[in-house]
Amino acid sequence: MESSSGGTPLLVCTACGKHQTERGHLCKHCGAPLTPFAQTDWMLGVQSRGFAARQATTEPRKLIVVVGTWLWMLPILTMGILALGGGPFAFLQGEWGFGLVFSVVGLIFTWISGTILARTTRSYLRRKARRAESSPHVGEDDDDSAEPTECLGCGKDFPANANCCPACGWSYSSQS
Repeated sequence: MESSSGGTPLLVCTACGKHQTERGHLCKHCGAPLTPFAQTDWMLGVQSRGFAARQATTEPRKLIVVVGTWLWMLPILTMGILALGGGPFAFLQGEWGFGLVFSVVGLIFTWISGTILARTTRSYLRRKARRAESSPHVGEDDDDSAEPTECLGCGKDFPANANCCPACGWSYSSQS
């Protein structure tokens, strides 16, 4: 049953697989949202969206996540570059304060959006290269069932048809 405070928290985090010892709306280990209230509350919602953005930039599993990040950050990068270009123009016009503000804002926008785009793209390409390295049959169809499963215990990839992780022995089954 659902409580009036926004739902019953999960006993196991779906993002990291760790058991939750305390009742809460966010995972104490990775920060993932555990209840619907974590998405709707204004402060917890910011943390939940931050978790989703961090996951998308550090561990993008699909190309659509990378494309979405580019669509999200490319306008900000463009605004930053334009602001960087407008700063020196304002200096030449004698607007020192305006030029300084334009340059600083442009530098911040360019730095943040450029870093997010570079990290997301690099993480996706590295993950794809690791998958191609570990997969004996490169070029097979790219459906989700052929993807290796990431171990929630140690984070390493293992075949989806395996019963447990060969590196640490973690399994989805409740048997010890």
